[in-house]
Order: sequence, then C-alpha cells, then structure tokens
Amino acid sequence: MSDPEPKPLIQRNFAPELPHFGKHFVYHGRSGVLTFRIDLQDYTHDGHVIVGGTVLHGIETYPTGMEKDLRGEQFSTFVTESEYMRLSNAPLD
Repeated sequence: MSDPEPKPLIQRNFAPELPHFGKHFVYHGRSGVLTFRIDLQDYTHDGHVIVGGTVLHGIETYPTGMEKDLRGEQFSTFVTESEYMRLSNAPLD
C-alpha cells in the first residue's frame, strides 16, 4: 500500500487558463528530478509561469554529494509556458 498524497498547504490558481492545476508536474532541475502536485500557479511579468506545491517524490543531490529526500517539502520554480506544457505529464481530465 502506498502512502496517501499529502494535503496541499495552500491552493492558489492565479492562472486558470493553464490546464494542469492540481496535476502532477515532473521538474528536471540541476540537482535532481522532483515530482510535485501543482498547488500554486501564476504568470510573472516577463512571460514565465511560477508553479509550486508539495513534493510527492524526489531526492535533491548537492554538489558535495549529500542527498536530501524532499518528499513532503514545499517547492516552487519559474518555468516558461512551453516547459509547463511539456513537463506536466499528467493526462488532462
């Protein structure tokens, strides 16, 4: 039996035209691959999208070689709208 998904800390959808709010988002960062549920999304003034939420699974690796399990932590990042559409791999309802 898998662990239940954590409840969102906060839910804010300031960009309702973006289709993946509440879906899982796979983020490929410099320090690892994280999967989180989009609980926050908004446009920035320079055409990017800020997305954030609770990390469902992923391990961050630091340059020193230390690793940290980020499950349950809050995470946010800035992405382009095309990255948002490409990296959010959850099926649309």
